[in-house]
Amino acid sequence: MPVWTREEALEIAIEHLGEEYRDKIKVTDNLPRSRNIHMAHTKGLKRCWVIHVPYPASITVGLGRVICICKKSGKIIFDGMADF
Repeated sequence: MPVWTREEALEIAIEHLGEEYRDKIKVTDNLPRSRNIHMAHTKGLKRCWVIHVPYPASITVGLGRVICICKKSGKIIFDGMADF
């Protein structure tokens, strides 16, 4: 059972990103299949809350920003682009 809940992970992400993202992001525990994420962090990401941060379609095609928050510590362990 995670120490940090989905709701707490959402609040951590909002604090990190800004209040304007509150209604735009979703928290899941499904890690996207992305070469960028797996190359950067091969350990521990399966035990994270995953936040998909939307970008306007005109800025990125096939890319998205992902934030991974450790369920055990509540710390952000990945914040970057991911190819989908």
